[in-house]
Amino acid sequence: AACIAANFISGTAMIQALTPDNVRGRVLSLFGLNQAIAMIFGVAVGAIAEAAGATLAVPIMGGVLVAVVATLAVASPGLRHVH
Repeated sequence: AACIAANFISGTAMIQALTPDNVRGRVLSLFGLNQAIAMIFGVAVGAIAEAAGATLAVPIMGGVLVAVVATLAVASPGLRHVH
């Protein structure tokens, strides 16, 4: 638990230090959303690992991640040019 807290605190501090004032709130909200999504996917990975085994759960979730990133890259090409 201490390592998770340290990771969250250091990540938040880096975001606050590196993000421009006009978008800092938006970026921090996405950071918090990322933490929530990680917890939800942890439950999904656990369910898949319980049903199919851990050796199958990891590649499945890796494939899901690649599919989501590819979909975002195709659907929102402007994301690559955010300044």
